[in-house]
Amino acid sequence: MTDADRRIVVVTRPEPGLAETMAAVRRRGWEPMAAPMLSVRTLAAAVPRRVGAVLFTSGQAIPGLAAHRAAIGDVPVLCVGNATARRAEAAGWRHVASAAGDAAALEALASGTLQRDRGPLLLACGCGQGMALAAGLRAQGFRVVRRCVYAATPARRLPDALSAALEADQVAAVLVFSADTARAMTRCLPERLHGRLAAIRCVAISGSAASVLSALPWREIAVAARPTADAVLDRLG
Repeated sequence: MTDADRRIVVVTRPEPGLAETMAAVRRRGWEPMAAPMLSVRTLAAAVPRRVGAVLFTSGQAIPGLAAHRAAIGDVPVLCVGNATARRAEAAGWRHVASAAGDAAALEALASGTLQRDRGPLLLACGCGQGMALAAGLRAQGFRVVRRCVYAATPARRLPDALSAALEADQVAAVLVFSADTARAMTRCLPERLHGRLAAIRCVAISGSAASVLSALPWREIAVAARPTADAVLDRLG
Protein backbone atom coordinates (compact mmCIF):
# COMPACT_ATOMS: atom_id res chain seq x y z
CA MET A 1 0.00 0.00 0.00
CA THR A 2 1.34 3.44 -0.94
CA ASP A 3 1.18 6.58 1.20
CA ALA A 4 -1.57 7.86 -1.11
CA ASP A 5 -3.75 4.90 -0.08
CA ARG A 6 -3.50 5.77 3.60
CA ARG A 7 -6.33 8.22 4.14
CA ILE A 8 -7.41 7.60 7.73
CA VAL A 9 -6.54 10.13 10.42
CA VAL A 10 -7.27 8.85 13.90
CA VAL A 11 -8.67 11.36 16.41
CA THR A 12 -8.01 10.13 19.95
CA ARG A 13 -9.72 12.89 21.96
CA PRO A 14 -13.09 12.49 23.70
CA GLU A 15 -16.07 14.80 23.58
CA PRO A 16 -16.34 17.69 23.83
CA GLY A 17 -13.97 18.31 20.96
CA LEU A 18 -14.07 14.98 19.15
CA ALA A 19 -16.82 15.85 16.66
CA GLU A 20 -15.36 19.30 16.03
CA THR A 21 -11.93 17.84 15.28
CA MET A 22 -13.39 15.07 13.12
CA ALA A 23 -15.14 17.71 10.99
CA ALA A 24 -11.93 19.75 10.68
CA VAL A 25 -9.96 16.66 9.59
CA ARG A 26 -12.60 15.89 6.96
CA ARG A 27 -12.41 19.46 5.61
CA ARG A 28 -8.69 18.91 5.06
CA GLY A 29 -9.43 15.99 2.76
CA TRP A 30 -8.72 13.13 5.16
CA GLU A 31 -10.98 10.36 6.42
CA PRO A 32 -11.35 10.84 10.19
CA MET A 33 -11.73 7.92 12.57
CA ALA A 34 -12.94 8.40 16.15
CA ALA A 35 -10.87 6.48 18.69
CA PRO A 36 -11.14 8.33 22.03
CA MET A 37 -8.57 7.08 24.50
CA LEU A 38 -10.28 8.77 27.45
CA SER A 39 -13.87 8.86 28.62
CA VAL A 40 -14.98 11.97 30.52
CA ARG A 41 -17.49 12.08 33.36
CA THR A 42 -18.86 15.36 34.71
CA LEU A 43 -18.68 15.75 38.50
CA ALA A 44 -20.88 17.82 40.78
CA ALA A 45 -18.92 20.47 42.66
CA ALA A 46 -19.76 23.09 45.26
CA VAL A 47 -18.65 26.58 44.25
CA PRO A 48 -18.24 29.82 46.24
CA ARG A 49 -21.12 32.27 46.27
CA ARG A 50 -18.89 35.08 45.03
CA VAL A 51 -15.95 34.77 42.66
CA GLY A 52 -13.88 37.32 40.82
CA ALA A 53 -13.42 35.22 37.70
CA VAL A 54 -13.71 31.69 36.33
CA LEU A 55 -10.76 29.85 34.77
CA PHE A 56 -11.32 26.85 32.51
CA THR A 57 -8.30 24.64 31.87
CA SER A 58 -10.21 22.53 29.33
CA GLY A 59 -13.44 22.54 27.39
CA GLN A 60 -14.31 19.39 29.30
CA ALA A 61 -14.62 21.49 32.46
CA ILE A 62 -17.44 23.67 31.11
CA PRO A 63 -20.39 21.28 31.67
CA GLY A 64 -19.40 20.95 35.33
CA LEU A 65 -20.29 24.59 35.99
CA ALA A 66 -23.46 24.66 33.88
CA ALA A 67 -25.74 24.54 36.92
CA HIS A 68 -23.82 27.38 38.59
CA ARG A 69 -23.54 29.84 35.70
CA ALA A 70 -26.50 32.03 36.66
CA ALA A 71 -25.43 32.18 40.31
CA ILE A 72 -21.84 33.03 39.41
CA GLY A 73 -23.00 35.87 37.17
CA ASP A 74 -21.20 37.88 34.50
CA VAL A 75 -17.67 37.62 35.82
CA PRO A 76 -14.64 37.37 33.50
CA VAL A 77 -14.10 33.88 32.12
CA LEU A 78 -10.56 32.95 31.10
CA CYS A 79 -9.98 29.86 28.97
CA VAL A 80 -6.81 27.96 28.21
CA GLY A 81 -7.36 28.02 24.43
CA ASN A 82 -9.55 29.23 21.60
CA ALA A 83 -11.61 26.05 21.32
CA THR A 84 -12.38 26.15 25.04
CA ALA A 85 -13.35 29.81 24.72
CA ARG A 86 -15.74 28.98 21.88
CA ARG A 87 -17.38 26.31 24.01
CA ALA A 88 -17.68 28.67 26.97
CA GLU A 89 -19.43 31.25 24.81
CA ALA A 90 -21.74 28.60 23.38
CA ALA A 91 -22.61 27.57 26.95
CA GLY A 92 -23.74 31.11 27.72
CA TRP A 93 -20.73 32.69 29.40
CA ARG A 94 -20.45 36.29 28.24
CA HIS A 95 -17.09 37.89 29.09
CA VAL A 96 -14.76 35.24 27.68
CA ALA A 97 -11.05 35.57 26.89
CA SER A 98 -8.64 32.96 25.54
CA ALA A 99 -5.03 32.44 26.57
CA ALA A 100 -4.46 30.66 23.23
CA GLY A 101 -1.96 28.31 24.81
CA ASP A 102 -1.37 26.13 27.86
CA ALA A 103 -1.66 26.47 31.64
CA ALA A 104 1.32 28.83 31.74
CA ALA A 105 -0.37 31.08 29.18
CA LEU A 106 -3.59 30.97 31.21
CA GLU A 107 -1.68 31.98 34.34
CA ALA A 108 -0.08 34.87 32.47
CA LEU A 109 -3.45 36.04 31.13
CA ALA A 110 -4.98 35.94 34.61
CA SER A 111 -2.11 37.78 36.27
CA GLY A 112 -2.08 40.42 33.55
CA THR A 113 -5.82 41.13 33.38
CA LEU A 114 -7.51 40.27 36.69
CA GLN A 115 -7.63 42.23 39.92
CA ARG A 116 -6.51 40.48 43.07
CA ASP A 117 -9.13 42.09 45.33
CA ARG A 118 -12.24 41.18 43.32
CA GLY A 119 -12.88 37.81 44.94
CA PRO A 120 -11.33 34.38 44.54
CA LEU A 121 -10.62 32.83 41.17
CA LEU A 122 -12.68 29.71 40.53
CA LEU A 123 -10.39 27.25 38.77
CA ALA A 124 -12.50 24.53 37.10
CA CYS A 125 -10.40 21.53 36.09
CA GLY A 126 -10.18 17.76 35.93
CA CYS A 127 -9.29 15.44 38.79
CA GLY A 128 -5.56 15.53 39.43
CA GLN A 129 -5.10 18.66 37.33
CA GLY A 130 -4.63 22.38 37.92
CA MET A 131 -2.48 22.18 41.08
CA ALA A 132 0.54 23.92 39.57
CA LEU A 133 -1.66 26.62 38.03
CA ALA A 134 -3.41 27.24 41.35
CA ALA A 135 -0.07 27.42 43.17
CA GLY A 136 1.36 29.85 40.61
CA LEU A 137 -1.62 32.18 40.90
CA ARG A 138 -1.56 32.07 44.70
CA ALA A 139 2.12 32.98 44.64
CA GLN A 140 1.10 36.11 42.72
CA GLY A 141 -1.39 37.19 45.36
CA PHE A 142 -4.63 35.66 44.06
CA ARG A 143 -7.05 33.65 46.12
CA VAL A 144 -7.84 30.49 44.18
CA VAL A 145 -10.65 27.98 44.71
CA ARG A 146 -9.84 24.85 42.71
CA ARG A 147 -12.75 22.57 41.86
CA CYS A 148 -12.56 19.21 40.07
CA VAL A 149 -15.58 19.22 37.77
CA TYR A 150 -14.76 16.22 35.58
CA ALA A 151 -12.86 12.96 35.67
CA ALA A 152 -11.13 11.33 32.70
CA THR A 153 -10.87 7.54 32.63
CA PRO A 154 -8.37 5.93 30.24
CA ALA A 155 -9.52 3.34 27.73
CA ARG A 156 -8.59 -0.28 28.41
CA ARG A 157 -8.33 -1.41 24.79
CA LEU A 158 -8.19 -0.03 21.28
CA PRO A 159 -11.48 0.28 19.41
CA ASP A 160 -11.98 -2.67 17.06
CA ALA A 161 -12.22 -0.37 14.04
CA LEU A 162 -8.82 1.15 14.80
CA SER A 163 -7.20 -2.26 15.26
CA ALA A 164 -8.61 -3.35 11.91
CA ALA A 165 -7.42 -0.19 10.16
CA LEU A 166 -3.92 -0.65 11.58
CA GLU A 167 -3.87 -4.29 10.48
CA ALA A 168 -4.89 -3.19 6.97
CA ASP A 169 -2.25 -0.42 6.82
CA GLN A 170 -4.91 2.22 6.18
CA VAL A 171 -3.88 4.78 8.82
CA ALA A 172 -1.91 7.84 7.73
CA ALA A 173 -1.77 9.77 11.02
CA VAL A 174 -2.84 9.74 14.66
CA LEU A 175 -3.70 12.95 16.53
CA VAL A 176 -2.98 12.99 20.27
CA PHE A 177 -4.29 15.86 22.40
CA SER A 178 -2.86 15.21 25.87
CA ALA A 179 -0.18 13.32 27.74
CA ASP A 180 -2.93 11.30 29.45
CA THR A 181 -4.24 10.27 26.03
CA ALA A 182 -0.71 9.34 24.97
CA ARG A 183 -0.28 7.14 28.05
CA ALA A 184 -3.61 5.41 27.42
CA MET A 185 -2.77 4.73 23.79
CA THR A 186 0.69 3.42 24.64
CA ARG A 187 -0.83 0.99 27.14
CA CYS A 188 -3.66 -0.12 24.85
CA LEU A 189 -1.70 -0.74 21.67
CA PRO A 190 -0.94 -4.48 21.41
CA GLU A 191 2.66 -5.38 20.70
CA ARG A 192 1.56 -7.26 17.57
CA LEU A 193 0.55 -3.89 16.05
CA HIS A 194 3.73 -2.00 16.91
CA GLY A 195 5.27 -2.81 13.55
CA ARG A 196 2.35 -1.14 11.76
CA LEU A 197 3.35 2.24 13.24
CA ALA A 198 6.52 2.50 11.13
CA ALA A 199 4.51 4.08 8.30
CA ILE A 200 2.30 6.29 10.50
CA ARG A 201 2.82 9.90 11.48
CA CYS A 202 1.77 10.91 14.98
CA VAL A 203 0.94 14.53 15.81
CA ALA A 204 1.20 15.42 19.51
CA ILE A 205 -0.21 18.52 21.17
CA SER A 206 2.84 19.01 23.40
CA GLY A 207 6.35 17.87 24.15
CA SER A 208 5.13 15.96 27.19
CA ALA A 209 2.68 13.99 25.05
CA ALA A 210 5.41 13.38 22.45
CA SER A 211 7.77 12.09 25.15
CA VAL A 212 5.24 9.43 26.15
CA LEU A 213 4.57 8.51 22.53
CA SER A 214 8.29 8.06 21.83
CA ALA A 215 8.02 4.62 23.44
CA LEU A 216 6.29 3.46 20.24
CA PRO A 217 8.01 3.09 16.82
CA TRP A 218 6.17 5.79 14.82
CA ARG A 219 7.50 6.93 11.46
CA GLU A 220 7.52 10.45 12.89
CA ILE A 221 6.26 12.29 15.95
CA ALA A 222 5.41 15.89 15.08
CA VAL A 223 4.75 18.36 17.89
CA ALA A 224 2.25 21.19 17.47
CA ALA A 225 3.71 24.68 17.46
CA ARG A 226 1.37 25.62 20.32
CA PRO A 227 -0.49 23.35 22.76
CA THR A 228 -3.88 23.88 21.11
CA ALA A 229 -6.23 21.76 19.03
CA ASP A 230 -5.95 24.22 16.14
CA ALA A 231 -2.17 23.89 16.16
CA VAL A 232 -2.44 20.09 16.08
CA LEU A 233 -4.59 20.36 12.96
CA ASP A 234 -2.13 22.82 11.42
CA ARG A 235 0.67 20.30 11.98
CA LEU A 236 -1.39 17.62 10.28
CA GLY A 237 -1.50 19.73 7.15
